[in-house]
Amino acid sequence: MVAARAQESLKAENTHLKQLNSSQRLQYEQTISELQNKLKAREGTITELNQMLNKFRQYHGGGGGGSSGRGGGSGSSVV
Repeated sequence: MVAARAQESLKAENTHLKQLNSSQRLQYEQTISELQNKLKAREGTITELNQMLNKFRQYHGGGGGGSSGRGGGSGSSVV
């Protein structure tokens, strides 16, 4: 009789643990999916910003040349 009760108790605990495991797995999968969606959105934003930056550079002739000339170029041009 005691063995039968212990077996029933173990079955109930096993069922509970399986349900808990399933619930946690579902939460894990949902979290992974949400994070993947956020990553894709951020990658899209980065791509858009890079395209805008490239267009800006093309429009303004590269951009970097003017600012690098200011630092050391002004002293040498005076001499």
